[in-house]
Amino acid sequence: MTVSLNQLEKAHSALQRAVTVYDRVLLGSDIELQEVTCAGVIQKFEVVYEQSWKVLRRWMMHYLSLQESELMQRRQLYRLAAKHGLLDDVETWWDFHEARNLTSHTYSPTIAREVTAKARLFNTTCAKLIQKLKAMSN
Repeated sequence: MTVSLNQLEKAHSALQRAVTVYDRVLLGSDIELQEVTCAGVIQKFEVVYEQSWKVLRRWMMHYLSLQESELMQRRQLYRLAAKHGLLDDVETWWDFHEARNLTSHTYSPTIAREVTAKARLFNTTCAKLIQKLKAMSN
């Protein structure tokens, strides 16, 4: 059995497209369109973030023979992933976690801009994770 990355790759591709469209929309003056597109980026970020940590956990259980109990807490998961060379920076991933939590509790234009900025960074960071998972699976 292998750990499939297909759904994560598809979700990541959708986030990439959302960020690209958002960048184009920002060049215009339609505030409503900017808000709606920003919301789309945030929604894609939420999906990709959730999929990424779940795939990471499954991958570590399968390829590193770690037990689920060792990977239950998100911070511990990120530490172990960094220890095994899958993540570059635990704190960056924790920042993504906190940004994800912000989106589910509150909505404000300020928070939306902050989370969109995190989504841009996550877009690149997630691509690196996918590359590492693929390379280390072979």
